[in-house]
Amino acid sequence: YGSSLVRLGDTQILTAVTLLVGVPGPSTPNDGDCVVTLTVSPICGRGYNLSGRIIEGEGGSGGTSSTDSGGSVSKAEPSAIESHLQRAVRTSGLIDFSALGIISGKAAWRIKI
Repeated sequence: YGSSLVRLGDTQILTAVTLLVGVPGPSTPNDGDCVVTLTVSPICGRGYNLSGRIIEGEGGSGGTSSTDSGGSVSKAEPSAIESHLQRAVRTSGLIDFSALGIISGKAAWRIKI
């Protein structure tokens, strides 16, 4: 288990990484897996509910919300960001999924981010 706190300006992101042993998929019996989950709490803004989703009427899915300066900021649905991060991790080549295999067809490491 590992964690980190990243601060970029007024934005703070808390990350956690865990490793679990799971069963590899039938199409990749020698490979491990990586799962990315994004949780946005209500403390991130009043437009988010406890499930980390945008509250209807508070910007809506892919809508905009006003800023103090009179401009607008796009509010991406957290699930869309999660999907983008998942694809980026899987296709980046940073993780060698074949190195995560333990026993072919029976056990492999699963990284949870």
